Amino acid sequence: MFCSVLAVREASHGDAALGSRILVWTFALAAAWFNWVHAPRGLGHAGAPHFFAGMSLSAAVLFDRALKQTRRAALREQGLVPRPLPQIRIVRWLRAPRETYRAWSLMLLEGVRSLDEAVDEVRDDKRKKDEARQRRRDQQRVERAQLKAISRGHRGYLGRGGGNGGGRQLEVQVERGSSQVSAEPAISGPEQLPVRSRPSLQPVRKGTDPVTVDLTAEDDTMALPRLDSLERKLKDLEQQFG
Repeated sequence: MFCSVLAVREASHGDAALGSRILVWTFALAAAWFNWVHAPRGLGHAGAPHFFAGMSLSAAVLFDRALKQTRRAALREQGLVPRPLPQIRIVRWLRAPRETYRAWSLMLLEGVRSLDEAVDEVRDDKRKKDEARQRRRDQQRVERAQLKAISRGHRGYLGRGGGNGGGRQLEVQVERGSSQVSAEPAISGPEQLPVRSRPSLQPVRKGTDPVTVDLTAEDDTMALPRLDSLERKLKDLEQQFG
């Protein structure tokens, strides 16, 4: 009883009175256990342990509820009454549990006053998430399409490059064949003119250092057979006409 008086005094000033409440509940549980153990038993005393133990516990529960009401009244006088929990109908919980839970969380944590505002915010947030997810999907589709186009372009370029290489080889073979045919003497007949020995034309070289020729380009390597055939023709003409 003394603990109860202390708890009521603290609650009347707006305090939580946690220590006094713990003491009250401790004595109530001890009394309930004592009544349960020492209650009369037998055919004529059916239910006596349950009744005596239950009365001790019910007294503690009623006292705790009265203590909360006293504390709430003191806080109301001071203007510090906490806002009650948001109330939502059970039908809405059953119809849309996820949306209702998110709206209830907004009302409880974010301080949203009405249920309609909380539901509008939840739906707006859901719509933004759906739009962002759709944009990511569209961007991924565009990237995949670009990668496919680039890969197809590379394949086509490689195919055209291989065809050009084959055509170049054919052109080189044709030019070599034509150079061999043109290497035969241009003037042939039954009568041969007297031939006088004369030194053939030699390329003019300065010094004794060997001359290096850059044959890295494809056009130079392809024109070598043609130059050899022209030199041979000039030599034959010089030998025939003196």
